[in-house]
Amino acid sequence: MRPKMLGVLAVLALMMVTQSFTLNAQEAKKSGKKKGMATFMVIAPHTQEECLKALDDMSSESPKMLAKMSFGCMSGDHTGYASVEAENVEAVKNMLPAAEREKAKIIKVGKFSPEEIKKLHEKM
Repeated sequence: MRPKMLGVLAVLALMMVTQSFTLNAQEAKKSGKKKGMATFMVIAPHTQEECLKALDDMSSESPKMLAKMSFGCMSGDHTGYASVEAENVEAVKNMLPAAEREKAKIIKVGKFSPEEIKKLHEKM
C-alpha cells in the first residue's frame, strides 16, 4: 500500500476512535453516570420489631442513603429499596448502616436496548 494511503487510513482510524470516545463521554454525561460507576439495586429487609431501629440507624449513620431509599413499612413490607450508583458491591454496602449490611441484597443491574435484545435472540 502506498505511504499516502496509509496516512489517510491512519487519520480515518484516529477520527473513528476519537468519535467513539466522544460518544461514550456524551452518553455517560446524559445518564449522569461517572466513569467506572455501575448501577445497583439495594433491597434491605428488616422485621416489624426492627423497623424503628433500622430507620433510626439509617437516619443517623447513612442520611444520604435514607434520601435514596423507598420503604414498604407502611404497607407491611418492612424493606427498604433503592437504586444507587457505585464502583462495586462493597462500596454500596458501605453506604448502609452497619446493622443492615449483612441482610441487604445488592444486585448489579443494567438496561437493554431493543437492538441488544435483538442481538441476544440472534445468538440463541
